[in-house]
Amino acid sequence: MIRIFKKEGGYILAWVVCFFLVVSILSAIALSASITSTQTTKVQHSQQQVYYTAKSVAGSVAQYIIQNADNAQRIESMTNSQGKGSLPNMGDYTVDVSYISQSKMKVKVTATYQGQTDTVSAYLIRPPAPSGILPTDNVVYVNGDGTGFGQCKLNGSVYVDGNLNLSQGSSISDFIVVKGTTTMSGSGNTTKGLFSFGNVYLQNGSLVAGDLYSKGDLKMDGNAEISGSAFVDGSLTMLNGSIRQDAVIGNNAHFAGEAKLHGSLLYGGKVTTAWGNVSSFVSGGATNITDYSPLDSSPYTAPALPVINVPTRAQMPELYNSVVISNKTISDSGTITPAVVSQINQMQWGTTLTIDATAKDINLLLDNTTFSLTNGVDIEVVSDGRHNVIIYMTGNSSISVNSNEYIGMQVMSSSPRLFIIGDGEQTISLNNNSELDACVYLPQGTINASGSPLETYKFVGSCIVKYANINSNVMFHYSKPDLDGTPLKIFDSGSYIPGEGAWIIESWDDK
Repeated sequence: MIRIFKKEGGYILAWVVCFFLVVSILSAIALSASITSTQTTKVQHSQQQVYYTAKSVAGSVAQYIIQNADNAQRIESMTNSQGKGSLPNMGDYTVDVSYISQSKMKVKVTATYQGQTDTVSAYLIRPPAPSGILPTDNVVYVNGDGTGFGQCKLNGSVYVDGNLNLSQGSSISDFIVVKGTTTMSGSGNTTKGLFSFGNVYLQNGSLVAGDLYSKGDLKMDGNAEISGSAFVDGSLTMLNGSIRQDAVIGNNAHFAGEAKLHGSLLYGGKVTTAWGNVSSFVSGGATNITDYSPLDSSPYTAPALPVINVPTRAQMPELYNSVVISNKTISDSGTITPAVVSQINQMQWGTTLTIDATAKDINLLLDNTTFSLTNGVDIEVVSDGRHNVIIYMTGNSSISVNSNEYIGMQVMSSSPRLFIIGDGEQTISLNNNSELDACVYLPQGTINASGSPLETYKFVGSCIVKYANINSNVMFHYSKPDLDGTPLKIFDSGSYIPGEGAWIIESWDDK
C-alpha cells in the first residue's frame, strides 16, 4: 500500500498518487516483466522495473497536480514535504515536488527495487490562457529583437518579441505584432495592419495597408501612409504623410507639413498645428473626448516559449543509434553523426536522399554536429499524411542548406511534416540558391537566409527563432503545420487546458 506519513504537529499529509492509475499501470508492467523475465537476468529485470516504478509515480503525481491546479493549499502541501511510498513487488519510492519558477514545476521521483535505484523527473509548465497569437500561426516568430530583417518578403503574419525595423522595400503580407518599438521606412510595408506595444515611427514612404494600433506614440513623416485607421494610446505627431480613415488618440495630436487625416479625429488631450488650423489637416472634424479607453492588448499577447528537451535514452532508445542509410533512404530513427554527414557528402552530385515516414515517425538527432552538405544533395521527406520527421538539435549543432540543395517535403511547398527542434543556441543557415520547407522551433537559436531561392521561396513553413537575419530580397512563405503527434502540440489552440492555474507536462528527464 501507499505509505502515509505525518507532518510535525500531528497533522497527516496523504500523498495522493492517483492510486488506481499507478496500480493499473504497474500491474500491467509487472505482468510484462514476468513474461520476459525468463529471457533476461534478474538484474536487468530489476533495472527495468525500478524505472517503470519511478516513471509511473511521477506521471501520476503530475496528473494529480494538473487535476488540482486550482487548489493552492494542496499544491503547497506537496511542495513543503517529501512524499514516500511502497508497492508490493514494485519497490519503494520518494517524491519531491518543487517550483523552478512561478510558471514551472518539477516532480522528481526516486525509486528502489531489489538493490536497483532510478530517478525520473517530470517538468510541468503553466502556459497563459489561449490568445490570438500562437507561435506556429506565423511565418516568422522572433523571440527577441527583429532588427535582422533586411531586404525580404514575408508571406504571412509576423510576431516580434522586441523591436522591429522594416525598410528597403521589405514587405509583410499579413498582420504584424511587435512587443517593442516599430520603425518602418524606405517603402517597408505590411498589407494587413500592425499592433505595437511600443512607439511607432513611419517614415520615408512606409505603408501600413490596414489599421494601426499602438500602446505608445505614433509619429509619421515623409510620405508614410496608413490606409486604414489609427488607434493610439499615446500621442500622434504627423509631420507629413496621410491616414486614409479615422484616428482615435488617447493623448495629444500635432499636425504639420502636408499631413492629412482624411477621416475624423477623436483625441483625449489637445490638438496643435504648425500652420493653419485643425481643419487644414483633418477632413472629418475633430472631437475632444474624456472617456478614452486604452487598447486591449490581450488578443495580441503570446505564450512563453518553453525549451523542448531532446528525449532521453530511456524515453527513446532508438534515437541514440547511428543513422543507417540504405538505398539512399533513411527509414529508422537515429543519430546523424559526423560519419553519416560524410557519407552523404560522398554521394553523387544531385542525389536525392529520402526520409521515409510513410509507416512511422522518424526521429533524428544532431548532437554537437555540423550538418552541412557540399554536393547538391536534396533531402526529401515522404509521409503518409499522419507521420512526421523530427530533427532534434542540441549543443552547438547547426544546419546549412547550400547551393542547389533542398530539404523538405517530396512535394515542394506542401504543408511541412518536417520539424526541426533545438534546445539552445543552434543555427540554421540558408545560403545561395537553396530552400528549406519545415516547421522550425529554435526559441534560443538563429536563422540566417540570404542569396537566391532554389525556385520561388527560400523557406516554406513556420519559423520560430530568437534571431532572424533575412536579406537579399529573400522570400518566406507561411504553410500551417499539423502539430498532432509532435512536441509542438502544446501550441495548438485546442490543447490548452483552461483555467488560470492550469499546468501541462512540458518534458521528462532521467535525473
